[in-house]
Amino acid sequence: MDVLKFAKVPSDADFRDDIKEPMLESLEEFNQTGASFVLCMFPIYFVKDVMNYTNIEFAFCDNDSGLEVQDGNVTYTNVVELMIDSVAWAIKKAGYANMKIVIGEIGWPTDGYLHANIKNAERFHKGLLKFIASEKGTPLRPGSIDIYLHSLSDENKFGHKSGAFQRHWGIYEADGNPKYKIDFSLQDRDLYPTQAKGIVKMPNRWMQTQQLSPAMVVDLLLQNKIPSLRLMTSGYDIIEVFAATNISITITMGNSFMYQANRKDLAYNWVNERIKSPINKGVNIVELTIGSEPFSNTFLKKVSNYEVVNVLKLMRESLDAMDLGYVKTTTAHGMDVLKVSKFPSEADFRDDIKKEMLESLAEFNRTGAPFVLILFPIHFVKEILKYPMEFAFFDNNSGFTIEDGNVTYTNAVELMIDFVAWAIKKAGYPNMKIRIAQIGWPTDGYLHANVQNAERFHRELLKFIVSQKGTPLKPGPMDIYLHSLCDENNFATMFGTFQRHWGIYRADGHPKYKIDFSLQGHDKYPTQAKGIVKMPNRWCIYNGDKSNLELVHKNYELACQAADCTRLEQGGSCDGLNFDSNMSYAWNAFFQKNKQQKGFGLFVELENDFEDLVRAIVGKEGVKHMVVRNILDMEVGKQSILDFESDYGELGYELGLETDGNDDVVFLDVPVLQLQ
Repeated sequence: MDVLKFAKVPSDADFRDDIKEPMLESLEEFNQTGASFVLCMFPIYFVKDVMNYTNIEFAFCDNDSGLEVQDGNVTYTNVVELMIDSVAWAIKKAGYANMKIVIGEIGWPTDGYLHANIKNAERFHKGLLKFIASEKGTPLRPGSIDIYLHSLSDENKFGHKSGAFQRHWGIYEADGNPKYKIDFSLQDRDLYPTQAKGIVKMPNRWMQTQQLSPAMVVDLLLQNKIPSLRLMTSGYDIIEVFAATNISITITMGNSFMYQANRKDLAYNWVNERIKSPINKGVNIVELTIGSEPFSNTFLKKVSNYEVVNVLKLMRESLDAMDLGYVKTTTAHGMDVLKVSKFPSEADFRDDIKKEMLESLAEFNRTGAPFVLILFPIHFVKEILKYPMEFAFFDNNSGFTIEDGNVTYTNAVELMIDFVAWAIKKAGYPNMKIRIAQIGWPTDGYLHANVQNAERFHRELLKFIVSQKGTPLKPGPMDIYLHSLCDENNFATMFGTFQRHWGIYRADGHPKYKIDFSLQGHDKYPTQAKGIVKMPNRWCIYNGDKSNLELVHKNYELACQAADCTRLEQGGSCDGLNFDSNMSYAWNAFFQKNKQQKGFGLFVELENDFEDLVRAIVGKEGVKHMVVRNILDMEVGKQSILDFESDYGELGYELGLETDGNDDVVFLDVPVLQLQ
């Protein structure tokens, strides 16, 4: 729409003066060849930032605000028709009144912009599809109009300089799951579109740039004789890898995906596809966890979901209908479902979720399911209890204890379990089983999070498991799942940088510390993952040039947006490095993440004359090569370097740059810069 001058009404529209000549040339070419004028539309932006309407209702085809635009004897009740006719008027004034207009892109993002959310996206598309089906067209362009929806799926690697919303246009998530209801058949049915098939989806808590293949994970589990696994996913492509292994599998429906089973028919289809089908293929699925901390008011409060109890019941009903009664259904909760109290005997559920918690407990009790608990001792001791960190360890040697009546607690884990046990007891279920779904110790990104403490914590935790002593209120053996198998260096840092460092193994399959999964107390490292392809021992370092610190800082930020720099943050293991070391860490992280690509580097905008920029870069100590990518970035208007040989070949030879067997490509290895 920005090819037009701003006009309040469509009939005043015309092309901008600065591009009028090329626009008229384009229109003449379209007219001669019978081509259409293709228009990209962003209604939410046009209403808010171009028309400056405070009421976003005008952006919807079913605008019910009463807001309308009068243009002569024509009344516009929504921005879509107004935008199309604004362009139609400009084309008409250019002498091509009958030229066909095709909408090449139109949609509504679900995040990253004011009013961009799933609810509004679903409403917009519902009204738009009705408009398409009606074939009424617009006042100036009556009749059917070809319209392309933008876009099929999210693009979570899309450059965000032009707006964070650019990553969230999709009707589908990047993993192939539909985000909202839309009926592509134009019959206005209230249904979700078909889910993508055959996607290899990594678990929600298995986000690595150098991923172990599912088969390698299976091999790791079998080598270490680990009999049970909780998957933070319900992706059948991953689940089916465990067929015939006899490993007991718990699968998870994440908080963001409960819409897929919030009706009886949807729940039945979900269970049939995600549980029954893998079981028929030999996967030993024993439990379905619906929701992970759905009532969180701390780390996961941004992804809470209060629909969990309804979905829990629907899933149980569907499993029973398919003779899968042995598959338990439960929900995983964190410690933040409780009110904060000093002693376990004072514990109770938060008032704002008490109704939902009691309803969940009643369902668990009815079906014989356990209460599934997620524990994070390092955080609970430091931030909630504000006790000495030694209390987080089973072999606490500080002498610090907690007295609760005649019970003495010497460590946080037993204390935390009994906090929850007391709340459950007060709700009327003293005999309900508690299962620890996640417990561990991160190795970075948090105060006291390091390899030494993680090894110590797990060593004593395994002794506690072996002892089968349980806790004062819950004596006896307890099912405990260690969190987690591998680091996830792509996990969102909005939930805490430590979330990337839970793994017993690094993301590449190397064990970080000693742990004996056989529970015999051996002082040994676990088996290393098989089939890892190692990169050569090469690193990328900062050359120390500070002649343009603004550019250095910019490149540092770009590197850390793409790679994992969480160890550099406050509390991280590399907190406190000097400036040069910080730069080297960030750029090397980017280098390794991109598999040590030849010509690796950070991206800089061509704001200066290209020749001057080349001379400046080559003038730096250690620079030997440079790479120029033939990319035209339409959104930020960068210069496209189409022919290095003809335009800059002489300069390259003059500066002594080395070629890579092709005169029109020159590589830069050392200075960590790549021109795009």
